[in-house]
This record gives sequence, C-alpha cells and structure tokens, in this order.
Amino acid sequence: GGAAFAAGEVVEYYSATTGTWILAKVLSVNAAGTLYNLDCKPDVPPEKIRKPESTAAEFKAGDVVEYESASQGKWIPAKVLSVNAKGTYDLDCKPNVPPAKIRRSA
Repeated sequence: GGAAFAAGEVVEYYSATTGTWILAKVLSVNAAGTLYNLDCKPDVPPEKIRKPESTAAEFKAGDVVEYESASQGKWIPAKVLSVNAKGTYDLDCKPNVPPAKIRRSA
C-alpha cells in the first residue's frame, strides 16, 4: 500500500477541463493515502495522476534551444534562462514553457 506519490513531487495531472496532462506539484496526501492535494486542484484520485514522461530536466540554463511559438506558428531560436521546480523552463522569449514546446537546436 502507501501513497504512490509524495508531497513535493512533480507529477502530471489529467485535466478534464483542458483534456490534457498538465504539470502539477503534490502539496499533500490525505491520511488514507488515496487522494492528493495538488497545487492546481484538491482531492485528486491517483488514476488522474502520473509520473512526468521526463523526470530529469532535459535542458539547463544557458542552453540554446528552439521554442515552438504558437503566435509565430513555427520553431524559433531561444535561450534557457532557468529551470523551474515544476519542470518548466523560463526562456529569453517566454516564461514557464513546458518541455514539449522545446527542442534542441538543429
């Protein structure tokens, strides 16, 4: 038994609102270890939580990458300024970018 996820752990939460998995952080686990309070939603059952696909940061501050810009409709050059606790990246062009929107420069 026991909880599958620990307080402070970065997880992915399935959001019914957006229909996608989003990064979240476990704030606490209830006494029975059956529900999780996430930074984005309380009382989440474990079937709506999973470990992120990439647990280690793929990029580090100073890395030159390409960012998938929705406004420009293409990949653009960017630089990683910092890695955030929730697994997102602050780029020189945009903060809190999820890893799926970043790739290594060709």
